[in-house]
Amino acid sequence: MRLGTKLFSARAGAMLAFCGAIFFGSGLRAEPQSGIASNVGNGSGSAPLVGTWRVTVSFVDCSTRAPIGSPFYSILSFAAGGTMGGATANPLFLAGQRSPDFGIWRRTDWKTYAAVDEALITFTGGPFTAGVQTLTHNITLSQDGNTFTDDATNQFADFSGNPVFPPAGCSSAAGTRVQ
Repeated sequence: MRLGTKLFSARAGAMLAFCGAIFFGSGLRAEPQSGIASNVGNGSGSAPLVGTWRVTVSFVDCSTRAPIGSPFYSILSFAAGGTMGGATANPLFLAGQRSPDFGIWRRTDWKTYAAVDEALITFTGGPFTAGVQTLTHNITLSQDGNTFTDDATNQFADFSGNPVFPPAGCSSAAGTRVQ
């Protein structure tokens, strides 16, 4: 079996297992790992990032941080235990072309967090090639815990892990807690 097929099969299997666990409700409780946030928060406690957020995203020039194009909207949810999910309304994707996001997050300092999430690009169309989009986030939570800023990188690869168009880029985002 080729490496690309193995990677695709592993990712597809992991996504099916994740969705199955949510759909069927395993009844098992995930225990937080060492170094990963574990308390549900609303701006206080040890994991104030936990919750659901409305996010306004802008592509930016990686060097100057100047905005490129119009902003778009996403929603992200950070779960106790260090997992995350989300969806985007980025108009550059064709209908049904991009799956929801699935990923992990961890606290890096008092009000800062690192996160990585991936979405499948299910078919080639528009400016996107079928494969995987990987977003790497650096999130800073506000003092009151109800907003955040996020500087992220965006990378696209085919299912074998080879970089594809569009090239890697940057984005800046502002999130507001859903209350």
